[in-house]
Amino acid sequence: MTKLYCYKVARDYGFAPNPFWGFCTLACCKPDIRRSAQVGDWVVGGGSAQNNMRHRVVFAMRVTEAMSFDQYWNDPRFTAKKPNVNKSAKHFFGDNIYHNVIESQSAEQSNSHHSFEGGNTNYANLHRDISSNRVLISDYFIYFGKEAVEPPEHLKHKDGTDFPTDVRNYQNSYSVEHIRQIVKWLCSFDHRGVQGLPEAWKNPYA
Repeated sequence: MTKLYCYKVARDYGFAPNPFWGFCTLACCKPDIRRSAQVGDWVVGGGSAQNNMRHRVVFAMRVTEAMSFDQYWNDPRFTAKKPNVNKSAKHFFGDNIYHNVIESQSAEQSNSHHSFEGGNTNYANLHRDISSNRVLISDYFIYFGKEAVEPPEHLKHKDGTDFPTDVRNYQNSYSVEHIRQIVKWLCSFDHRGVQGLPEAWKNPYA
C-alpha cells in the first residue's frame, strides 16, 4: 500500500531536498522518513509560517529508488550533486556529502551546507544525517520552492489529518482515500521537475 510522508520544510535551501540535476533527493535531515519510506511511497514537504508559506506544498517526490550513502557517493548519476562551495548555488547546496559511512566515527563529510565554515566536520549534523544510512531518490517529482502552491480545499483536512502538515517531524497517518486524492492532484500538473527556486535563495545565493 502506498504511503505518504509529509513534513514541514522549515529551511528551504535546495539542500534537503535537493531537486537539481534531474533527480530530487533526500540525503540529509529527516532520518526517520529516509529509514521508513519505500519505493512507490510519496514524500511531500509543506511550507512554514515563518516564510509565509504555511499549508502550501514546496515539493512532492515519488520514491523511485533508495540506496546507501556510499552507493550514492559512487554512482556517476549523482556526481553533480557533490557540493562545490566555489561555484553557483546549485553546486554549493549539493547533498552528496557523505562517504565511507561504515560507522559514525569513520564517516567523512564534505565541505558543504552541513559542515562548519571552512569545511570542518559538523559532527552534530553528521551523526543525525547518517543515523539512517539511506538516501531517497526520485525521478518523478515536482519542486515548487518559493512558488509553493496551495492544495484544493477538499485535500487540506480529511479524516483528522492536515495536508500539507505543519509539524516539524512528519505525518503519515493519511487514509488510503486521502492519499489517492492527493496523488491524483500531484500528478495533475502539466510540468514536473523544478518549477521555482528555493525560498532561501536570496542574496548572496541568487
